[in-house]
Amino acid sequence: MHVGASPGTCHYEQLIIDDTLTPGDGVGLLSFAAASEYTDRLFGGPEDQKAIMDDVARFLDLPKGETLPASEYVYRDESA
Repeated sequence: MHVGASPGTCHYEQLIIDDTLTPGDGVGLLSFAAASEYTDRLFGGPEDQKAIMDDVARFLDLPKGETLPASEYVYRDESA
């Protein structure tokens, strides 16, 4: 993914779930520093959104896929 196309994305990784399955079975992991980076800066603009969605349509079966938003919280025990 071109960095400018999705300026809010701080990390992108493709994870293969099981390479014995059909090619492409895996997960695309996009990371953002804050929720607002996802909601406000997922795409750099309309042209970027179209380019990314056109690319996604070439390798992802959108009706069978799903988006699973998740959050990570780091607990720091100050007493330790």
